[in-house]
Amino acid sequence: MHELVSLAHEVGFVTSADALSRGFGRNTLRRLSSSGALVRTSFGVYLAPGDRTPEARHALMTRALLHLDPYSVASHHSALALLGVALYGVPLQQVHLADARCSSRRHESVHRHVLRGGDVVRTLEGGLRCIEPAHAALQVAARYGPASGIVSLDAALRAALCTDEDLERVLRSGRIRRGLRLARHAAEHADGRAESPGESLLRGIVAGMPWSYDLQVNVGGPGRGYRVDILVEECVAVEFDGNVKYQGADGPKALIDEKRREDYLRGLKFEVVRVVWADLRHPTTVQRAIHDALVRARTSRRVAA
Repeated sequence: MHELVSLAHEVGFVTSADALSRGFGRNTLRRLSSSGALVRTSFGVYLAPGDRTPEARHALMTRALLHLDPYSVASHHSALALLGVALYGVPLQQVHLADARCSSRRHESVHRHVLRGGDVVRTLEGGLRCIEPAHAALQVAARYGPASGIVSLDAALRAALCTDEDLERVLRSGRIRRGLRLARHAAEHADGRAESPGESLLRGIVAGMPWSYDLQVNVGGPGRGYRVDILVEECVAVEFDGNVKYQGADGPKALIDEKRREDYLRGLKFEVVRVVWADLRHPTTVQRAIHDALVRARTSRRVAA
């Protein structure tokens, strides 16, 4: 294996500067990328080949660009990608960096922002630096909207990367200028109890209606009891079904367990509404399904009484 390819597999990437420091020029990089041993991107960054999620590739590109410019810090969703925070609805083809040395400027692959004196910076393993998680997640909400913001805020809160107090501190600091209303809306609705991006988005749909609801409610049952993703008006169990748990060798067992769980819920006179990823693109349809389930549940309970 070529020395540069070995380096790329070790750290995930190699740069033209890395190659030059080892006595290799552009022709060597061009030959290795043409053969498929390296994957050429932009700014002289070459990745090790392999199957990666878009989020993982974005994190790797962010690491590479910070390696090239250690004076910069990752911001927005690029900071969150380094921290492993869930992302939704953000342009993963563009890395966001902040730098105190320059004005804001945009490139197809990199958007550079001004790093201001009051910005809190976190140093990660390996010396990489990023904007603090609370600020980065609010940057996402301000720039890309509440849905994107809530997904990342929920994940950051759940991972204990920030607190509600951190969010309020950032909002009060004046560091979020454009999109402050969107950022505040996302912060007000963020909840670290959500266990997946799908649950976060589903909660946003439920919150748009005049219903009372609670998250991750234990309704009893065998063992530690069954939990409901979202319990609406104490009678409709709204469940996000990402289908991941039904895949692989344990899929059939998971399907049987889920059937028993739903039978238990219906035995308690709960109506069950299941929502998959495709449904999240049609919020009014989901809201109508929950409304209809509420009508059925209330009717059933009146008859039983």
